[in-house]
Amino acid sequence: MKKSLIITTIKLDQDRDLQFHQTRWHLCKNFWSKLKVQEMEMGQLVKLIEGRTFGKEFLVFNCMVGLPHMGRTRKPNQVTDFLKVAKLVLEENEGIITFGDGEEGERTGNFFYFPLFSDNKLAHYKALYESIESGFPDYLNEARIAIETPFLEPFVSSKSWFQKWKEQREDTGFQEVLKLIRVRMSKENWNEARELVKEGESPYGIRIEEENGNVMVLEWRGIPLVKVSAWVYTN
Repeated sequence: MKKSLIITTIKLDQDRDLQFHQTRWHLCKNFWSKLKVQEMEMGQLVKLIEGRTFGKEFLVFNCMVGLPHMGRTRKPNQVTDFLKVAKLVLEENEGIITFGDGEEGERTGNFFYFPLFSDNKLAHYKALYESIESGFPDYLNEARIAIETPFLEPFVSSKSWFQKWKEQREDTGFQEVLKLIRVRMSKENWNEARELVKEGESPYGIRIEEENGNVMVLEWRGIPLVKVSAWVYTN
């Protein structure tokens, strides 16, 4: 008996309908028949879940912020609004929140001075550049540049970094605001991730933060690129 899976994406004002429909078509074509992919705005999602229990369904709220391939950033209030809805649902239903962040270092570095924050950003984007460059042979330089131009160049800006630095000084972290509980990453999770990036054969590495056992970090030569964490809500 095949299990069914429903994927719901949240549409923001700047999102493109064409991109969503293309992605949905590819997913439904390549995976099992009991896959449903739908899109709705935040307000529609709130109306859908208000006063509803999902029975035996297991719910996963997946929030990705600041990842290189996204080509855009999200406002802090958009992220918080989504996570508040997730918490509201998980108060009455079984599920988990997964949070992927390509800008996590901005909030956890405690950079009281902008020059330190700026140096951290330079190291981060240098590592991103090197990781992209390593995947392209010389004869594909034009393809590499085509990726770097939209996904890296717009974000290497001292003006935007200064704005982010001001924002992170006021950010207390969603986990503190929503009072979420950490879900520790297992050794199996760690080994699977290490195998995916070919740790030991490439400059990529995977580690689990010892202090926060629910955080897995993708690194390039020891520099964090992306952090993924898992959370639940318990009354």
